[in-house]
Amino acid sequence: MFRTNREGLSHCGWMSGARRADLIKPCHERVVGYKLAPKPEVRCDRCGFMFPRTSTGTCKYMRGLITASCTCSEFSPRERSE
Repeated sequence: MFRTNREGLSHCGWMSGARRADLIKPCHERVVGYKLAPKPEVRCDRCGFMFPRTSTGTCKYMRGLITASCTCSEFSPRERSE
């Protein structure tokens, strides 16, 4: 079990109660098929896993910085807020 801080997150950034199989570790760009987006609808800046939604950011599935104009095999459209 990981030690947790006041917010309940471990020092590794994962929830303290998570099982080992539930932990998502960022992968190398070849593993997730990171490439230039073929159409605007599947760009990283339209994905729910990119944060912040700027020209460069980070992703739940990819290690390091990502570019808004790219995409990968884990793309999931961002839910629209009403």
